[in-house]
Amino acid sequence: MSRGVDNIKDINDKKEVWKVAVKVDDIWTTTRYSKEYAEMIIRDIQGDSIHVMIGPEEYKKRTDELAELMKLKTFTMTNFRVQPNDDKFKLTPHAYKMLFISGTSVQPKDIPNMPVSAFKFKKFEEIQSLKFAEDILVGSLMCPI
Repeated sequence: MSRGVDNIKDINDKKEVWKVAVKVDDIWTTTRYSKEYAEMIIRDIQGDSIHVMIGPEEYKKRTDELAELMKLKTFTMTNFRVQPNDDKFKLTPHAYKMLFISGTSVQPKDIPNMPVSAFKFKKFEEIQSLKFAEDILVGSLMCPI
C-alpha cells in the first residue's frame, strides 16, 4: 500500500521522509563558482509552492531527467533534503526549500485537478499599508526582444 502525499505548506525540517505530488512552475539553470546547477519552483494542488535546488553533482547526473520534468504535467517527488529558506532574496514565501540528493526520486503521477497556474494575489490594502515581506521576489515578466 502506498502512503499518501504531503502538502507543501507542511514541509519542515522536523521530519525526514516526505512525498509530494507537484507540478513544475519554472525551472532554470545557473552557474555559481564555475559550477552549473539547476533550480525550480514546484507547486502542489493547493497552490502552495516551494523552491527546489539541484546542486552541481546531482545536476550532472540528472540532466536528461530534468528535461523530462518539464514535459511531465505532474509527478511525485520523494527522498529530498529540507533546509531553511534563508536566502537574501526568496523565490517563494515558504520557510524552507528542498534539495535534490542522490536518493531523490521523481515519478510521473496523474493529478487531474492540478490547476494550470496558481496566482496568489495580495490584497490592495496590504500593499498600501506596506504589509509585505521585502525579501520575497514576487514574479517576473519574460518578454522576448
